[in-house]
Amino acid sequence: MKMLKQEIEKIFGIDLAMKTVTLTPKKKGSEFIDYDAFLYDSCNGKAELARKLLRHLLHVSGPQWLKEAEAAIMAGDESRLRKVCHSLKGTAATVCANAFSEAGAELGRLAREGRMNETPQGLEQLKKEFSQIVEWARTSDLDLL
Repeated sequence: MKMLKQEIEKIFGIDLAMKTVTLTPKKKGSEFIDYDAFLYDSCNGKAELARKLLRHLLHVSGPQWLKEAEAAIMAGDESRLRKVCHSLKGTAATVCANAFSEAGAELGRLAREGRMNETPQGLEQLKKEFSQIVEWARTSDLDLL
């Protein structure tokens, strides 16, 4: 293997030990979903898996989290809201829905700090980010809706 590496380096005139490759640069906040990062980093390039996970976010988990967050806010349940936001931000980050994840983290922080009077505005931001994901999905060619 070492000889093969040396031959490749000799032929191409490069030092392979000095090369690093990044398939998908992390661009936080650049899109509602950084689909390329999600596809390659989270799904290992498996497009059908990526579609399945995005469909689940759009049709099941996303609407469910919004409903649960709203119910927790209406009930003044800080603990429940923190749990919902924790689940939401992790999954949203996994699918590279960075702004949605950040809005969930912010809403969870408000609950954690006992600032429940500010959570309705945080929920509105969360809903706005989710609606932008839905619009992104609607205009994509991924057949998600």
